[in-house]
Amino acid sequence: QFITDLDRSILAWAQQVIGTSPILDTFFVVVGQWLVYFVPLALPAAWLWLRYPAPFGTGRSARSVKDWATERIYLIEFALAGVLGWQVISRIIKLFYFRPRPSVAGENVKELFFHRPDESFPSDHAALFFGFATYAYLLGWRTVGHWLLLAAILVSTSRIVTGTHWFTDILGGLVIGLLSAGIVWWLRVPIQRYIAEPLETFLSKIGL
Repeated sequence: QFITDLDRSILAWAQQVIGTSPILDTFFVVVGQWLVYFVPLALPAAWLWLRYPAPFGTGRSARSVKDWATERIYLIEFALAGVLGWQVISRIIKLFYFRPRPSVAGENVKELFFHRPDESFPSDHAALFFGFATYAYLLGWRTVGHWLLLAAILVSTSRIVTGTHWFTDILGGLVIGLLSAGIVWWLRVPIQRYIAEPLETFLSKIGL
């Protein structure tokens, strides 16, 4: 009961900002609904940039093959850390536990965008972004980690404000993100040997 009351209180408090400003409403829609679609664009762009930096004016074209190949192997690990929590661990939990979203749980939620009434717990978005942020820090990508942590917090906040998730859904996603990053880090040697290195070698051979 305590958790339910906490979720309802935080939801009611967060939703007070809805309708106070068209700019804020638009911000929450863009961050809460659309930012995640930037990921499938950003990862391939980063992949190509690591090998072909010259068109971007970075002056890094003199790097050795070993340098950019290693960085792309790290990028594969990084992607796995996010996807593992987002598409595997989270999905497994949802097979065994169903929790309705606030918008369909009779909470009189002010909706800024439609979301299908599927499982609310845990938050896939939180699992993805916190998984990315955690692994960036593990790799020593501090600046990237800072930006991804900010993105994770903003996305998670927007998902609550828009009534898409409960606060504890976000906490669940956070834990899953930390767990998925930890699993990939723990298994990084076999992941590099059997997944990342062969994949990087194959894609390099075909010019990608």
